Amino acid sequence: MSRGPNTTMKSRFLSLLGNQRGGGSSRSPSEEFTLTEDIIRGLNKQCSIQSRLKILKDLSEQIGEKRFEKNSIESLWFEVQDILKTAPEDARHRVIDFFIILINSQYEQLGTMRREVFQYLKSRQGSEDLVECFQLLKALTRNGADIQMFAEEVGGYILDVLPIMVKRGKMLDVLRFMCNMTTINATYVDQGVISGIIRCCCVYSKQQETEEVENCIKYIESAVQYAIVPHGSIHNILLYLCTARVTIAVTSPLSAQIDKVTKMLISCSLSNTVIYTLCSFLEAPPRTTYRQAPEIQRSVIYLLSKALWNKSRISVDKHYCSAVLPSIYKAVKKEDEGVVMETIECLKYYIRHHGDVIQQISWDIILDILREIVRQQKKSKLQAGNAPQRAP
Repeated sequence: MSRGPNTTMKSRFLSLLGNQRGGGSSRSPSEEFTLTEDIIRGLNKQCSIQSRLKILKDLSEQIGEKRFEKNSIESLWFEVQDILKTAPEDARHRVIDFFIILINSQYEQLGTMRREVFQYLKSRQGSEDLVECFQLLKALTRNGADIQMFAEEVGGYILDVLPIMVKRGKMLDVLRFMCNMTTINATYVDQGVISGIIRCCCVYSKQQETEEVENCIKYIESAVQYAIVPHGSIHNILLYLCTARVTIAVTSPLSAQIDKVTKMLISCSLSNTVIYTLCSFLEAPPRTTYRQAPEIQRSVIYLLSKALWNKSRISVDKHYCSAVLPSIYKAVKKEDEGVVMETIECLKYYIRHHGDVIQQISWDIILDILREIVRQQKKSKLQAGNAPQRAP
């Protein structure tokens, strides 16, 4: 039976995605490769590991030139099981590297072997081979684009191996994989997996590593855009965005990306929760936890103003624009200079561009905020005037 146009288009799309992400070969070998009895005998576990590895090395040179039969891949896999499970580390890694090359070049020939390989990966998730196994998973799924035959299991697997991958400095690999998988296969990514990945982003991501922060934000964006973000993850997401915003310059592309994700959150079905959480950051007693640090509160005010008061603001319930003012007032009363300066800048913009639609009750709160700022400035000048003068 010939393939329909949709199947062909999907294959081309997956092939393109695989090439961009480092999986899948662009070549299409036409000559068929037959696994001979001599090769099978040479790979038998009765032969030395070194001679078997040499055979695999010789085969790897033919992988891109010939098309393997489906049974050939299966036979190769089962002949080296003892090496994959019990051989010294270097030998195991060389066999895994061979299968990464094989899968990338012979992807269409895998068939049901894909599930067999995935089961092996699950059995090795706590081993020293984990980093190499994750590279094998990337090849097996074209970096998260194709998860057929184990779609409902791969998310849990990622969640299990993520802490170990982070310890080994491979968080970026996992984030890129999950971003791709969530974008293309959001249906199979359950809320527990999304929540776990987001929690790890918040705990393990190093704020000084720009590339790591960028990929964390990209993952959050893909989860918000294509999946259903768990209600319980909103706090972690917003805290992460505000924390990242503290360390990033306003002119940085990452700043615009954070603004974009914040707007997406406020305009999604959880908008009430998002606004409430941001306001709770502003209203909490000073320094009771890290989230109440003035730097975080300054970020909250900035993000709220960009989402609700900016020229490119989102279309939301008009009451949101004024509902955040009482929380900003409470933040200003904590007398932090950075929070006050951010509030002044945001209110200037709000009044200049939206003064004609601001309601009376909102004006009352704005005036209260301005009076509080003036009071703090007078207090600061008075304290400066009363400070003891140093003798010349």
